[in-house]
Amino acid sequence: MPRGAVLTEVERDQILALRKDNFSLQAIADALHRSKTVVHAFLKDPDNYNTKKRSGRPRLLDEQARTRLLQAAAKGQKSAAQLASELALGVKRRTIQRELQRARQQQQVRRSVMFGVADDSENATEPAPVQIPTARRLTTPVLSQEVQEQRMQWAQRMLKDGTVWDNVVFSGEKQFNLDGPDPFVSHWSGLQSEGDAFRWSKGVDGTTESSVVVWLAFSALGKAKITFLSSPHDPFSYQQTLTTCLFPLSDDTLDGNYLFQHDVDAVRHSPAVTEFLTDLNVKLIEWPSYGADVNPIEDVWAAIAQVVYVNGMTYQNLDELKQATALAWDSVRLETLGMLVATMPQRCTNLVDRRGRLSAGTIV
Repeated sequence: MPRGAVLTEVERDQILALRKDNFSLQAIADALHRSKTVVHAFLKDPDNYNTKKRSGRPRLLDEQARTRLLQAAAKGQKSAAQLASELALGVKRRTIQRELQRARQQQQVRRSVMFGVADDSENATEPAPVQIPTARRLTTPVLSQEVQEQRMQWAQRMLKDGTVWDNVVFSGEKQFNLDGPDPFVSHWSGLQSEGDAFRWSKGVDGTTESSVVVWLAFSALGKAKITFLSSPHDPFSYQQTLTTCLFPLSDDTLDGNYLFQHDVDAVRHSPAVTEFLTDLNVKLIEWPSYGADVNPIEDVWAAIAQVVYVNGMTYQNLDELKQATALAWDSVRLETLGMLVATMPQRCTNLVDRRGRLSAGTIV
């Protein structure tokens, strides 16, 4: 029997976290829009999952041909028959349809898990042409041995201390452009292979009016109001954002008893911000340098971007972009955020196993 797509690393983390919380196999399968069989196969032997060599008939299209197909499909509304004729790949129209459907389903998985968006592909007579934003490949940054060691030791401390991740408020900011998103971590890579990383284009005219900076915060128990900025935070504007968005969240859902996570950068660790948080008795959780690959907010950014820029969507003005981004954030379910937070122990374990190295394709 043909096998479906292999579980991604993120999906494996989610399965382990849900199983730890006593979710049934069927409940996990429903949450990830995967079959109960593949969930059971992974849980039966997680360490050796997908290590056996695949048998069976090889695919009719190799990776090079598949890449050509997806790139051609992204350029316009062409049918499978037109693509087969134009590319001369030596395969039938039905093979083209299957490859496009497979690519579409891979992209749909993250939207379905994050937003509960139904995939109507079963009712479609032919998959819609795939839209892939223009991209430039990035190399994964090389971390020094010292930084890798610090990251591994951080993960070990988190596991040893038994950090209660439900009490942590995660936060971050990301730039959204009228014509496509800024860099995201590897698991938001359009229809490219898992582990690829890309830097998406800037605004249509290269000015600040073509982009907006978005700030978000959430915990397993609640989510903050989305905040839009015309430019990245400075120490003063960051204090304003925390006052209007973070503190209402913490007071309403955590009774002020929480650990706050934010990135390691000059603004958030400036003397003004440090003094501000100290005066208000805000406790910070220790966070590693280059910590994007363990931060669940990156999964949220990725899923929001998939909704905002679905099928290559672009926007004419910032009001449209803000409205679409706000609606996407409103659609993220609290249950999903809790599921992401529950993967933190496994993320730390994976970081220890990698000895502090970045996961493939991570952009920092």
